[in-house]
Amino acid sequence: MKCLIMLTGNWTDTEAMKNAQDISAWIDNYIGNTGNLMFMNAARFIAGLPGNSYEFYDWYKMNGDADAYKNEINETYDCVLYPMANVLQSNTAYLENVMKLIKGITIPVFVLGIGLTLTGKDTMDSLYGQIAAELNTFADMVEESGGAIACRGYYTKELFDKAGREKIAYATGCPSLYQNGLLKIGNAKKEEKDFHPALNGRVQDFSEKLYRDSFARYPADYICQDQYGKALYGAVTAFPELLQKYGYFGVKLLAEGRVRYFANLQEWYRYIEKNVDFMFGTRIHGNLISLLAGKPACVYIHKGNYDLRVRELAEFYAVPIVTDEKKATLYEIYREQDYTEFNRQFEKNFRNFEEFLKCFHLCEKLPETQNEGFRQQADVCPPYRVDYEKLQKELDSLGKVKRFLYEKGWLK
Repeated sequence: MKCLIMLTGNWTDTEAMKNAQDISAWIDNYIGNTGNLMFMNAARFIAGLPGNSYEFYDWYKMNGDADAYKNEINETYDCVLYPMANVLQSNTAYLENVMKLIKGITIPVFVLGIGLTLTGKDTMDSLYGQIAAELNTFADMVEESGGAIACRGYYTKELFDKAGREKIAYATGCPSLYQNGLLKIGNAKKEEKDFHPALNGRVQDFSEKLYRDSFARYPADYICQDQYGKALYGAVTAFPELLQKYGYFGVKLLAEGRVRYFANLQEWYRYIEKNVDFMFGTRIHGNLISLLAGKPACVYIHKGNYDLRVRELAEFYAVPIVTDEKKATLYEIYREQDYTEFNRQFEKNFRNFEEFLKCFHLCEKLPETQNEGFRQQADVCPPYRVDYEKLQKELDSLGKVKRFLYEKGWLK
């Protein structure tokens, strides 16, 4: 099967990253939401299985003239793999853009990992009411191409079921978790004195007591997916701007050298595999990559970040969830987790996704062993360009009173 992978987001070419000379251009090209790296790499993994071959097209960078390439695509390839994320949301602009790109494609289009965004007072019924027309048109296009839709979970599939599209929409989870064999997470626990966790999330999560307490108690890193990228690579250096973007607590973590950002999937994976005992936070792919690396993870959902897209994937895979009603230290949360259900559910989901791929002739069998590609030495990202000593002096210059107010959260 000759596959065309539709590029979405900040896909990174390892050789191009390694050979980049201009740091400004490197920042422009490779700083973005690193969660995209996981499902983009999963599409490449699928398209590289025995019997397949692949090429990439980034239609977003074709000066808006994707139509000019569609005859060539239809004649050259056997199918299109289109990895997606939370496209189904009340703002249909993203979905409408997707439809422009696949309109006129006559070879099968396989949508991988499509999900929804549902926050605040919206319900499944109200979301469907807002996007029904666009969702039906999109489903028509995929069905007419001879393709299929792989949904992140049962909530997303429910939207397609409401539209009567049960035959082309399948609940498979995110393909990013199937690219490292049959995962099995152990329940063995480290002593608290040896405990090295990592947290993920967004800057606004720093207002949560559990985050602040965890960074105070443990030698924990903060692994971001997007917000700190430019600061770490020197594109944002002015102290007032850093304070405005990340707040006092966020700048303090940065000055202490505890913030990590990985624009390369292998480097991200290897760092977790070697340095992290437990991953915790609000970002779903920030937790999934920990599981992919064989390390336990737990999703944190609090009132300020409720979004069904995170809960959908966590529930689908039986990833442990903790809410802000939980009163415990991070180590206590770590000690309480049992991954027996995750392991049982994962094997079932793995076989289900394998059957989806086999049904559409995308593979005969998913590899059950670890993907050695994750352990290949990449080292393509330049070193961080933060002047930690200067940043610490700027924090100290705020004075004791201001620092106290910031620490207490009384001054933003």
